[in-house]
Amino acid sequence: MRAARALRSAAAVVVAVILSACGGGAAPGGSATGTLHISVATAPNSFQVGAWAGGDAVTYLSLYDTIFLRDAEGELQPAIADAWEYSEDRTQLTLEIRPGMTFSDGSPVDAAAVAASLEFARSGPATASNLDSVSSVEAVGDDQVVISLSAPDASLEPALAGVVGVVGAPGSLDSEESKLSPVASGAYVLDEAATTAGSVYVLKKNPDHWNADAYPFDTVEVRVIPDPAAVQNAILSGQLDFGAITPDAEAQFSPAKFTTGTFAPIGLGAIWIADREGTVVPALADARVRQAISLAFDREQIGANLDPGRNNPTNQVFNPNGDVFDEAPLASSYDPERARELMAEAGYAAGFDVTMPSSVITTQYEAAISSALGDIGINVTWEAVPVQNYYAQILAKNYGMFMGIYGFTGSDPQDVKRMTSGIFNPFRLSSPEFQDLMHAVGAVPVEEQPSALQTVNQYFLDQVWIAPFTFVTGKYAASNAIEYTSLTGTANGVRPFAPAGD
Repeated sequence: MRAARALRSAAAVVVAVILSACGGGAAPGGSATGTLHISVATAPNSFQVGAWAGGDAVTYLSLYDTIFLRDAEGELQPAIADAWEYSEDRTQLTLEIRPGMTFSDGSPVDAAAVAASLEFARSGPATASNLDSVSSVEAVGDDQVVISLSAPDASLEPALAGVVGVVGAPGSLDSEESKLSPVASGAYVLDEAATTAGSVYVLKKNPDHWNADAYPFDTVEVRVIPDPAAVQNAILSGQLDFGAITPDAEAQFSPAKFTTGTFAPIGLGAIWIADREGTVVPALADARVRQAISLAFDREQIGANLDPGRNNPTNQVFNPNGDVFDEAPLASSYDPERARELMAEAGYAAGFDVTMPSSVITTQYEAAISSALGDIGINVTWEAVPVQNYYAQILAKNYGMFMGIYGFTGSDPQDVKRMTSGIFNPFRLSSPEFQDLMHAVGAVPVEEQPSALQTVNQYFLDQVWIAPFTFVTGKYAASNAIEYTSLTGTANGVRPFAPAGD
């Protein structure tokens, strides 16, 4: 066995949307000794296993345990599974379940419970695509779970360290009550008497949690504050002591009371060219047109002109802080003359028209996108879509391409999986070549996966399923009453926070 280890401006909203687990605060007046007061941008949609639809997962991941954890460097560590091992062909993953764990109702967290949650998540509206490589899940005795795969899948292990890998009590999984009050085994339990759904969620520490020492706060109060400007003001007033701030506001946060810093890359801004068979926009079936789209973006200028320090140039889907990103292709990523040549070679010298959905997520970037694509003959019409309907309109295959913000998970294989499935692949397209490449990634040990993913990176650069143009970072401010540790990825619950001096 191996013990293993998207408002004051549109940009501010983007940061709030993709900071899945980076909202935070302290007790009013800046005291964070026993209660951590944190803020999230959106209210939880459902606490049910398999139903987390995105947004701030900090509450969800505080109430639930996950099969694995990630440490500060993003490496997998034991959690519900205290050891695990792959078969030689990496199509069978065996989990050893930590003994002695219980759910909040007193029932055991055993192999049957883990298997039941994984099976439930396999059909969950938010998790099924993450587990599509799983062919079966079997509990063996009380302490072993065997996950069988139809093909090696390098994204599985990291996915099980986040919302895909939460475990709930079997009898509660399909209950209506679990949507508001899950029966889970996490470091905190929901204080229903003090909670007002949609407004504030109060969590009480679970003293019997196997990793209780890693969670120093007795109480966590999670307030829903969708306006980033309100969050920033609440930090300044001492009502919150952590949150995203605009770069021009950093000077307001005196070092005597606050610590400021910069998040690691937290998201990717890109054009998803979803209609690669040309069903809605025939031109997009030609790889030369897709390549032209990518070559049209002056990424350095976009980064310099749109919130400098928050938008940064990239032409690759991979996290710039990861092991796969390659600086060399970025240097030659802007070539409008070559883009126009490719358009002519593909039979579109006169260009074509395309409609893209517009929402608060895209507003900041629309002028730059229209200018870049217009320069090579692609005329963009932006169609206003309410943000609450944005994903539904994309999934309805109404648009051949769309601009989106993807939040990095901290795992390159998991990012590839998520960027090519679900909302990011509404036409459900793939290719045998891509499937073979990902099979090769999954078939090798973790330490060899970055090298294998280099071929995937080149495939994306050649085929341009996605045309990235920015990776998003951001500034934060933290009250000196707490210590904040920036962790890789977003699946961390409240683990980044501790009282100052701990």
